[in-house]
Amino acid sequence: MIASRLEVVDTIHLRRPTAPFLCRLKSSVGLTDKEERLVEALQADIHTYAMGTHIHAEGDSTVHPWVVATGWACRMRALPDGRRQIISFFLPGDSIGVLGLQHEAVQCTIAAITDVELLNATRLAEAVNHMAADMPNIIEVFRKEAIYRRRQQLDNILRLGRLTALERTAHLILELHDRMEIAGLAHDGRYPLLLTQSQLGEALGLSLVHVNRTMQQLRHDGLIELKSGWASIFDRERMELLCDYKKIVV
Repeated sequence: MIASRLEVVDTIHLRRPTAPFLCRLKSSVGLTDKEERLVEALQADIHTYAMGTHIHAEGDSTVHPWVVATGWACRMRALPDGRRQIISFFLPGDSIGVLGLQHEAVQCTIAAITDVELLNATRLAEAVNHMAADMPNIIEVFRKEAIYRRRQQLDNILRLGRLTALERTAHLILELHDRMEIAGLAHDGRYPLLLTQSQLGEALGLSLVHVNRTMQQLRHDGLIELKSGWASIFDRERMELLCDYKKIVV
């Protein structure tokens, strides 16, 4: 395991449940008072999923709309022999099931990587999907979000298909940092990294041994530090050059 998660999770729980989502929204657009009240109202209905439990089962046609308040989750596919591929991560402030096709053929298992608190986003999804005239800024955010997630998907294909193990790892560490920064959870290159080396391997298509070696190399080269559930990026410019990382701007 990269680190114990207890210190990190305790720190994050000190924040308002809606804080990461509001940070993400306000990093893109301003909100009207009515829009901000809608977001704040989400904390009235919080659901908790324990680490390792399924939030959504593959094959179910409809994904319930949520916003992640605390904790990390992932979309994944599993093979009969137990091998898994993590396709994407859901971090604090991310939405689940608000965007995207609602059809069983395109659904994946969504699992809690840590204990997760989710805000029921049914009213938010209704506003976005019905293009509510009085929620123009929230609708604009989710229009940009669709573009952002498409770009993430393309980056992931490139990461898995063409980058070396060292490049893949550096690329993902930078992506996670930038996403946590948008949610107000990364500062001066430091952010909570709540993944085991096994989970990193499942996301990067690497063995546990290979992940361990690449992490040691990144540390040895003075690019990152991993300590007590936190990742620190020491030389972002060198890491970006290493893996041809480009920050997503929409």
